[in-house]
Amino acid sequence: MTDNEKWYWLYSTKGAGKMTAAKLAEKFEDINELYDNIQNIKPEGKRQEKAIEALIAAKKSEAFRREFEQFRRRGVRLLTRQKGDLPKSVLDVKSIQYLYVMGSVACLDEPCAAIVGSREPSLRGSQRTYEIARELAERGVTVISGLARGIDTCAHEGALSGKGKTAAVLAGGVYPVYPAKNELLYAEILQSGGAIVSENPPCTYNYPQLFTARNAVISALSQAVAVMEGGETSGARSTAEAARKQGRVVFALHGQRGEYMSELPRMLLEQGARPVLRADDIIQSLRAGKIEEDVRETIADMSSAKKKKEEPKANEISPEERAVLAAFEGQAMTIDEISEKTGLDMVGLMPILLTLELDGRVTRLGTGYTCCI
Repeated sequence: MTDNEKWYWLYSTKGAGKMTAAKLAEKFEDINELYDNIQNIKPEGKRQEKAIEALIAAKKSEAFRREFEQFRRRGVRLLTRQKGDLPKSVLDVKSIQYLYVMGSVACLDEPCAAIVGSREPSLRGSQRTYEIARELAERGVTVISGLARGIDTCAHEGALSGKGKTAAVLAGGVYPVYPAKNELLYAEILQSGGAIVSENPPCTYNYPQLFTARNAVISALSQAVAVMEGGETSGARSTAEAARKQGRVVFALHGQRGEYMSELPRMLLEQGARPVLRADDIIQSLRAGKIEEDVRETIADMSSAKKKKEEPKANEISPEERAVLAAFEGQAMTIDEISEKTGLDMVGLMPILLTLELDGRVTRLGTGYTCCI
């Protein structure tokens, strides 16, 4: 059994609790010692007693090993504070002990700025979000948001149009896609070298209580947080509050007095948030802000960050695309079946399916795909 499987056992077991599990890990030099000696630990209080009982039961069932193998094959990685592979930006936020990541971890160690706001934005808010995200991406900043409809979607799409990186932080697991209508956007984020991030194991249901914690992860991953639009009770308010507690710079888009969508930004501006109208407002803050020297040096070189990629020939098909098409053999297949037959994990497979779908070579059929040629 690998160390990563044991970390998954520790942090995914229901009833263990994130911080209680982390305290148990502190008792031993490595995860192997904890796993081997869990039944011998003398609990310190009721909470730890319940956590130990849950971990012993999970260890006996070994169901966690099957779960781990399933998400590992889909290209999901579990990063932990103890292993030292969490993104640098979250290390000062002690409540974040681990993250599940699909896609590029490297993009999370680049300069990052979050853009959040209402699910029902105005035309002005949508356009400004798209433009700021595009400009940030063009200059090497990873745009962080939550994949929700509205401002989040505009932020991700703007970053993609700028040929840069964007990361979506989900309240539930990194899969299945939520909301389902953003499935193509999800695939494009991965294809562009971005990331899908969650604090919860894959297949975790998106219940309301998870969104506040999700918002705190969005701000923790970022050096700056821009709130574009929203009413006073908008979920983006919790992102701004988390950002302030974490020492991040908060920005807000100034709107007209009396407009509902400007209520939250105006309130934040009155409380000391910085106004944002263009990407340069955020870039300047990142240059002068409280961020690590290596990040500051990266930002100084942003103007040369864009890399040109060769355009593929119109009718050219890659070996991977050919292998996926060959896998169908005249039958409709689920994504898991295609993955198993081709040996491709989810990170590699979803962009290929997206390309083939856009080229008209495959079509979606319920929860699977069928070949059109």
